[in-house]
Amino acid sequence: MKLEGKELLFLSSMLGKTDARYCVERGSGADMVQLGALLAAEEDRLEEEREIRPGSFLPQSELEMTKILSKEVEIVRQGLGQNVLVALNLGVFDLGAGLKAARAWEAAGGDYLELNVHGQWRGLSEGGYLRAMALEGHRKRLLNWSKSLVEEGPPLIVKFHRDTNVDFTSLLGEIHRAETGISALHFNIRGPNQKPDLPFAERIVKAARVPVLFSGYVRTAEAARSLFELGAAGVGFAQPVMEEKDFISRIAEASNK
Repeated sequence: MKLEGKELLFLSSMLGKTDARYCVERGSGADMVQLGALLAAEEDRLEEEREIRPGSFLPQSELEMTKILSKEVEIVRQGLGQNVLVALNLGVFDLGAGLKAARAWEAAGGDYLELNVHGQWRGLSEGGYLRAMALEGHRKRLLNWSKSLVEEGPPLIVKFHRDTNVDFTSLLGEIHRAETGISALHFNIRGPNQKPDLPFAERIVKAARVPVLFSGYVRTAEAARSLFELGAAGVGFAQPVMEEKDFISRIAEASNK
């Protein structure tokens, strides 16, 4: 498994920002880049959201999905090299659309699919999607959809947010017992005072049975090293990359990577 035993630096996905060209422009020094967030929903759903974020929704046709995603992967490979892992962060609102996206992403040559259980947009979370899938009332959807996505596509990462009101130790145990096949976990660990929540990260690493990635308020090589020392498989960056084009390259150099 590609993430096992590695200390990856990665460009973390940002809605409306991290397309392939952005990743190439700002991903030098990264071991992995994450495209998206992109959204998958059936045609008759979320019409208002489609109007607000027309460039964020994948098309309905699996063939068209594959064409678009293949081009994105090609741009990344040409710009950053064949050894850089490429992940797609995907918000799913219908399992059928999600499965089409998973198959399309695998056909496009993507390395990892990341299920978005991190975002919290308008009424979508209230309906039991995105971040709300971690809550007890909607967790069955999370477990079942994770299993289905694993069966249809490339290795699956699930991205959570530290601020979700759940007992993550219990949740991770439930994910393990359900034998979902998830390959890795990703946590946004934005803590108080605009710093990564290292005690939270330590608890997650101890509770997880798969590699764990962390992102959120990681702004220095020292912060990244602290997370790796806690057992992180990867450390990601988002906002700092917006502010400094060569941020990841500088952190990689400082980390002797």
